[in-house]
Amino acid sequence: MNRLKTLLAIVFGGLRYRKLRSALTTVGIFIGIVVVVALIFLGQGLRNAVSAQLRQFGADLLIAVPRDITNPFASLLDHGEFRDRDIAAVAAIDGVAKIMPTSEGKIAVAEFRGERKNVSLHGQPWALISTIFEESQGFRIASGAWPEREEAREIVLGAQFARTAFSRPVGLNDTLVIKGRAYVVTGILRELGEPNHDNSVFISMAMMRKVLGRHDGFSVMLIKAEPGASLTELSADVERVLGAQKGLEQFSVLTPDKASQIVGDVIGVIELVLFLVAAVAVVIGGIGIMNSMYTSVLERTREIGIMKAIGATNAHVIGLFLLESGIFGLVGGVAGCLGGVALAKAVEAIANGYGIALLKVAFDGLIIGQVLLYTFIVGVIAGVLPAFEAARLNPSVALRQR
Repeated sequence: MNRLKTLLAIVFGGLRYRKLRSALTTVGIFIGIVVVVALIFLGQGLRNAVSAQLRQFGADLLIAVPRDITNPFASLLDHGEFRDRDIAAVAAIDGVAKIMPTSEGKIAVAEFRGERKNVSLHGQPWALISTIFEESQGFRIASGAWPEREEAREIVLGAQFARTAFSRPVGLNDTLVIKGRAYVVTGILRELGEPNHDNSVFISMAMMRKVLGRHDGFSVMLIKAEPGASLTELSADVERVLGAQKGLEQFSVLTPDKASQIVGDVIGVIELVLFLVAAVAVVIGGIGIMNSMYTSVLERTREIGIMKAIGATNAHVIGLFLLESGIFGLVGGVAGCLGGVALAKAVEAIANGYGIALLKVAFDGLIIGQVLLYTFIVGVIAGVLPAFEAARLNPSVALRQR
């Protein structure tokens, strides 16, 4: 224990003496870990949010989207939409009880009591709310009621949006001004536990098109199966019908289980690619530590000679340099974790400012511990060659160095 305290005292004394170099040595590790931690926390939060959203779908629903969600990069670039004729073609399939087209994630500016915010609009026909949203997805109104007239300027708010979107909570019969038009709040949803719907403003498709000033298509089809119908067979029929539609190049038809699996795979691929990029940055940081340790060996040749002359063994010298390089990695890891958390929260705040509710940070103390252990190990490995170089120094030769 006393030997470890002595080694730590020597290490930290050296770090304080070479403050600028110590800081620069940890920069490479810091940058890599900032990226890694931010990506892990945002990725886990996104995975949790999507999983919670998919759990809202009942066992009798199919989900159809106008893009290939198995290709994450194509999905980000492709913003296709279903048209009215696509909806009509699917509605005519045997086994389809109801079909509700929705348009999600449209961003508009809303004003409440002089305060303006970007909001995420969720458009759907009110007539199918009870059949799809309530019976199959478990949506419930906590207070108020769903609007009944498609042309009425009435909206329903997600629970979290009502509480936190503005500095003051929005209540029943309050008015939001969206694109210069006043809309009355007729209902507030019960908490669903997933950020997309909990932070949305629900509006009829007719009113959404007036807000946006264009006749947009639909981003999602919710297809309710007849009682006893096979979702697998119905999914194949929907794919066949949509595949025959002209002008619809890409689409995906999913059961809830398949959707959950694919989304998890897609997020996993994105996380893996970005994680590998960040890992390369950490390795480069390790090379920086190695370079700094070699320089330290050259500068401290006489010090090493004195240590060996008064009884320090090769093992003591190796331990000293390995501990120092490990602490370099650990310090970079600690700073990187703090920076990664700050970056993740900043991305979340920016996304929320634009009405994107799916990007929520999910913290995990175990991941922090693993990251710190990893950076310490990277630092130790980076210090192996310089440490053995220092241990091989001949004390009599080292003492003659100036």
